[in-house]
Amino acid sequence: MNSSVEGIALACECGQQVVVTEGMAGTSVQCACGRTVAVPSYGELRRLAGRDLHIAHTAATDPTADNALARPSSAVLYAAVVAWTCLVAVPVLGVFLVYREWFAALGLVLVTAGHLWLFTQVYVGNPLAALLVLLVPILGTILALKFVKDHWRIACWPVSCQALGTALLIVATARGAG
Repeated sequence: MNSSVEGIALACECGQQVVVTEGMAGTSVQCACGRTVAVPSYGELRRLAGRDLHIAHTAATDPTADNALARPSSAVLYAAVVAWTCLVAVPVLGVFLVYREWFAALGLVLVTAGHLWLFTQVYVGNPLAALLVLLVPILGTILALKFVKDHWRIACWPVSCQALGTALLIVATARGAG
């Protein structure tokens, strides 16, 4: 792997180089030859780019390369955070459903799903940063915004999911107030 300011070059099986950025971590890109090259996790890209190592296509496809969720202690902490989020969201969802507030219920599901999705992306790259995002009000918001800015390519869908959910919650509130 060769790193530069513009990106990181991954080698395809055909021998050609495919340039990726850290924001593409965990995705896959198409080589000019037509083969798909898997981009390693964010943490693995940073570690390998820092050492300026060459990585073959086979190493790039290893899903356990640097996955924070693959470590048992880390997986337990992650599961606790997901359980806590669901423990808070499910009773509110129940209230929305009992009162037949369908827009609010769908909005809450989308906001919660987007939140967990974005949290997972941050957590896989850096568990400590993900916990700071959750637990430290102002710093967490700043870190989350920085992650979204730096990694828009992988963060755009969870952020879009949260935005749509928030819009539905606003519509439900406006309908209920009117």
